[in-house]
Amino acid sequence: MWDLKVFSWAKEIAKIQHIVTKDLLKRKLRKLAIASGSMPKPLKAIASNN
Repeated sequence: MWDLKVFSWAKEIAKIQHIVTKDLLKRKLRKLAIASGSMPKPLKAIASNN
């Protein structure tokens, strides 16, 4: 039961992944920026650009 749920979620995620990839990258960059306290300006601009 749980495995089927995970599998169906994986399929749904795969469908929309191309849409959210940029947003996920922005979030990761933002977390890295917060963790490190600094990052190159181009990356900082991408991370802070909503």
